[in-house]
Amino acid sequence: AILYHVYFTALNVDFNAAKAMLINSKVQAYINNSDPSLQILFNRVVVQLGLAAFKLCLIEDCHQVLNELLASSHLREILGQQTLQRVTANATSSTADEREQLCLPYHQHINLDLIDLVFMTCSLLIEVPQMTAFYSGIKVKRIPYSQKSIRRALEHYDKSSFQGPPETLRDFVLHAAKSMQKGDWEKSIKYLNSIPTWSLLPNADGVLKNLGEKVQVESLKTFFFIYKRFYSKISVQKLSELFKLSKEKVIEILE
Repeated sequence: AILYHVYFTALNVDFNAAKAMLINSKVQAYINNSDPSLQILFNRVVVQLGLAAFKLCLIEDCHQVLNELLASSHLREILGQQTLQRVTANATSSTADEREQLCLPYHQHINLDLIDLVFMTCSLLIEVPQMTAFYSGIKVKRIPYSQKSIRRALEHYDKSSFQGPPETLRDFVLHAAKSMQKGDWEKSIKYLNSIPTWSLLPNADGVLKNLGEKVQVESLKTFFFIYKRFYSKISVQKLSELFKLSKEKVIEILE
């Protein structure tokens, strides 16, 4: 009942209330020893909590919530969204019935592409400035990253011999990250806005507007970290013009 209540609260974008409710319930302390159906519900609650944080543009909170869950290579299974054919393929009649009961009907599924997109976008905004700062010799706290983090994707991308135009959801986020590394925030926003999966969010236009502002700020940080070691002085006026931000905002970010 608590988990359903948290899920409902998160679904209605009241992230702080849902998070407080989940922490106070202490369900996470014994969830690993619970029934598989309860574990699936808990995982769905965690995902919905992450999406609620993203809708409010709480990037760090969203990344923290989804990071451990997205590290799993069996996301479809732990959310109870696997197909019945796959479940019953290599199982006896008794175990097949049990597993079949853990499969949620399609209309209750949380779109996996949306989960991946949200996580990779959070990873983009957090890790690209961190990577740039680290390679520029600035001491930063490096966060652990999962298989789906943008840092791992960028490492593979830079090693590949052929780098074509973006085609998949992952490619668009990857190209947005490459544009951010160059300080080209407008192109980065253009790549992110080109992804049709955003239409699955209830308030997609408002989310994308807030996301664009975040990209501007993080692109400024990235640009600053890249060129900081080459110049003794950098004009605040010039940065303000480049990133379409007020001088006060630029000073606030760089301090």
